[in-house]
Amino acid sequence: MTLTELRKLVNDSTNRQQLLDLTVTVNYPKIKFTLELKGIVNIYQFVLNQVKGWNKLENLPEILLHSKYHFEDLKNMLEASFQHVENWNVFNNSWNTIYTHLTSDKTSTRHSRHYYVFIYNCPEVHFLYSLSVSNNNNYEEIRGAYHYIIGTTDSIATEYLTGILKGYEFINKDVELLQRRDAEKKSLVEIREQFGEYIVEAESQLNQYLQDTKENLIHHFDENDK
Repeated sequence: MTLTELRKLVNDSTNRQQLLDLTVTVNYPKIKFTLELKGIVNIYQFVLNQVKGWNKLENLPEILLHSKYHFEDLKNMLEASFQHVENWNVFNNSWNTIYTHLTSDKTSTRHSRHYYVFIYNCPEVHFLYSLSVSNNNNYEEIRGAYHYIIGTTDSIATEYLTGILKGYEFINKDVELLQRRDAEKKSLVEIREQFGEYIVEAESQLNQYLQDTKENLIHHFDENDK
């Protein structure tokens, strides 16, 4: 269903106001995402945009694939509920189920494993997807990075640990960049100071050498004049 079709359905419905008053807060704390939505059209638009966004990403790793499935399921559930907008009791029962899925930060039960829900356009997905593309969808490495991002690590396999480290670099890149810049500045200051000391010492040694040379020449000429 298109948004235009849904708007017409809502406007023509005898339950128009109830549909416009529906509210939900989508909260995915693992990616620090919170969004308040009001009205069935806005709610459907959010889900529809996620489905379209996920469909643009090809060869998704399993960890991200479940977020795609999550929004596809929500889209199907919403579209099924639209058939009952004139029967509020039936629609409301469907809405309660949809609401539970919308407010959950875990993916649906379509598959045996549950993953945290990510939106397709968050930095975490961009990072994990890029990692998947650059590493030929290496499951252990992606899983390690994913678990680091959500705050759980439970394996020490080499590839898994590599993924953890890459996840760490992604999460802490700004802090580490500042620390590295500070360290580089400190190093440059120390190098300048040492260089300055070397110049002073070299000048002192040069002056002493010139003075010794001058004295040796004077002594040499004095000896020749005798």
